[in-house]
Amino acid sequence: QLEGKIWKGMANIGIRPTIESQVHEQTIEVNIFDFSDDIYGKPITVFFKDRIRNEIKFASVTNLIKQLDLDKKEIQARFRE
Repeated sequence: QLEGKIWKGMANIGIRPTIESQVHEQTIEVNIFDFSDDIYGKPITVFFKDRIRNEIKFASVTNLIKQLDLDKKEIQARFRE
């Protein structure tokens, strides 16, 4: 929820094991569907509807991106239900 409007999206809570980093801190990343505004620093509220999978380390960022595309399709189908 941002500024009173509910948006649909997907989130990851975890350490982002596929992304090379010296520090793997736990983060929450939210990808809001059909949204492109810059909202960094603005307060949002995140509501969780469902969980689709555990966080895993992929062999490459390319494989991660392919899985995220599949995840998005799965999530959008669940929103239509």
